[in-house]
Amino acid sequence: MQITLSTYAARNADGSIDIKGTLAKFQGDLESFATVQAADQERVADAVHSVFDSHKGTRINMPYLVGQALPLLGVTSTTHKSLTERVLSYVRDNADGKGADLFSIEKGKNGGCARKADLPASAE
Repeated sequence: MQITLSTYAARNADGSIDIKGTLAKFQGDLESFATVQAADQERVADAVHSVFDSHKGTRINMPYLVGQALPLLGVTSTTHKSLTERVLSYVRDNADGKGADLFSIEKGKNGGCARKADLPASAE
């Protein structure tokens, strides 16, 4: 959905733009959007951790991780691409020193993604 300022702006009785009213409207909409985004991010995190809960201590390749997380998120044909991107982003944004640093991603032989909390101390 694309929003243009001319249609989004609140108007005064004379048709001029009500700046305070528009800002209040935007603040309310932004707060609602942020709440939904946080809830969605929590759902993605729960799904990823559920996959790791069933594969404790092992490395999982990213396509398999995504494939196991998507059904937990209730994926449909219309949400497949966006949910795939969100799962990948969550893992990558929290891996190898970034974000909450929850995951370790290795490439090549014996590679894949692992939850750091499940790895032996020397394997991190």
